[in-house]
Amino acid sequence: RIIFGKSDPAIIRTVEKLFNSRVHKIAVDLKCQQNLTTQKTQGAFFMEELFQLRKCIENQDYAGALSLIGEMEEMSRDDKISKIGSYLEVLLLHLIKQHAEKRTTRSWDISIRNSVRAVARISKRRKTGGYYLDNQELELSANDVWPSALDVASLEAFEGRYDSAELEKMIDSRQICTQALQMIQEYQTNHVFRN
Repeated sequence: RIIFGKSDPAIIRTVEKLFNSRVHKIAVDLKCQQNLTTQKTQGAFFMEELFQLRKCIENQDYAGALSLIGEMEEMSRDDKISKIGSYLEVLLLHLIKQHAEKRTTRSWDISIRNSVRAVARISKRRKTGGYYLDNQELELSANDVWPSALDVASLEAFEGRYDSAELEKMIDSRQICTQALQMIQEYQTNHVFRN
């Protein structure tokens, strides 16, 4: 605002919107880079674990092999939970914007549908059936990512005019989380996943 002085408020809002949009894009890019770095680190760790597993089996150290398998399963589960959390955050972000602004866009609708599909797909256990996260764990995960979703929504809703605390007063967080979980559960109930 200092740059424009007493310029037209519409110009100021447009510049602020562009700035907020750019900040959000940078945050998303950084998160993607972090995810890639994490995946590379986990991949290297996984290969090391496989090498150690092979050694344990060759040396008939079955207790050690079972311990390594347990660690690998836990790492895989943690990775699934992290991915589910990322998609839950996107889902909540767009639901927050819908509820706050009392409107929607095609882009928000598509992001919501894609996020619901992704959570359901990632959470599905292909071989054994069931899901990595039950309904209670999904709810806990949604509560964990809520602050991040709200922060990003505050940058995007109403052209970034409200901070996250102000935005949260305009919405019913419990209703939004319930809606998100119901959408996921309905999708899981009504869709068959192919291996």
